Amino acid sequence: MQGVAEKLWGMRNGDGLWDFGPRANGNGFRLSESWRKKSNRLVDHSVIALLLLTKCVGAFRSSLRHGD
Repeated sequence: MQGVAEKLWGMRNGDGLWDFGPRANGNGFRLSESWRKKSNRLVDHSVIALLLLTKCVGAFRSSLRHGD
């Protein structure tokens, strides 16, 4: 999990946000009503990336507690 988190962290743009492009699966990613504005897409992708990172960190901590 740590490798996944590091790779995802490294995918941020110069402003520290994530943008997986306009063709990313909008059905599962889309929080905004429209991605016509790039800023909406950046926010949506960044929220999803941060949620994934939170899951990775939680899984990593859990494995440390259980000695995995």
